[in-house]
Amino acid sequence: MKKNKTVTDLAVVNCLHQISLIKIENAELFPQKVFSMSQPVARFWGQDVNVFSYCFTLTAKKAVTAEKIQAELNRLLKIYEQQQQLTAEYYQQSLIVSDCWLENNQLNIDVAYVINQATANYLIDVRRAEKDH
Repeated sequence: MKKNKTVTDLAVVNCLHQISLIKIENAELFPQKVFSMSQPVARFWGQDVNVFSYCFTLTAKKAVTAEKIQAELNRLLKIYEQQQQLTAEYYQQSLIVSDCWLENNQLNIDVAYVINQATANYLIDVRRAEKDH
C-alpha cells in the first residue's frame, strides 16, 4: 500500500503542476507535503483498494466545474501513466480520479491507482452509485 501511495502521490504532484484550469498554492505541491497530506479513502472497502484522498487550496480558478477539473486531471494522468509505463490491466486507466469536488477555495480529489481487481471493483461500484443518483 505504501508503494502504491507513493506512485499515486508522485502522479498527482506531476499532473497538478501542469493543470491549466486552476492554480494551487505552490507550497502545497511540494512532494513531501503531498506525501504527508494524502490519505487512503477506502479502508472500509478492504486493504487492497488503492484510492487516496487529497485536498489543495486554490489561489485562482477560472469559471470551472469540478467535472472539467476531473476531466483535465484524468487526461494528464493518462499521459503520465504512459510516460511512466504503468499498465492499465484492470481498468481503462491505471491512474484515475474517482471523485472531485470544489468546496470554498478547496479542491478535493480522490485518485485511484488501479493495480488490482479490488480497486477496479471499487471504481465500478462508485460509477454505479453515481448513476443511481
